Amino acid sequence: MKRLGDAIGVGVYAGLLGLAGLFIAIPILVAIILSFDARSFIGPFPPTEFSLRWYEEFLTDRTYHQGLRTSLIVSGIATVVSTITGTLAAIALDRGQFRG
Repeated sequence: MKRLGDAIGVGVYAGLLGLAGLFIAIPILVAIILSFDARSFIGPFPPTEFSLRWYEEFLTDRTYHQGLRTSLIVSGIATVVSTITGTLAAIALDRGQFRG
């Protein structure tokens, strides 16, 4: 049988975890909603008109394509380098004999 303090602790932990999840999710949801805004500026929330204007702009403008390509190249290189470095560090920590 659990003690009352343990039950309260679990409840507080779950509540804080939920708040942290909302803190992360709400800005993402707002950004998604604003991505469908028809205005050419960031105005009051929620948008008064909705359109696919910004998605059309992204799909037709070469500047966005170049930026996307650069981001994918950099993220791919970073992924490979960090995976190799992390694997080598894990092997060294597992097999190494350190003082202490």
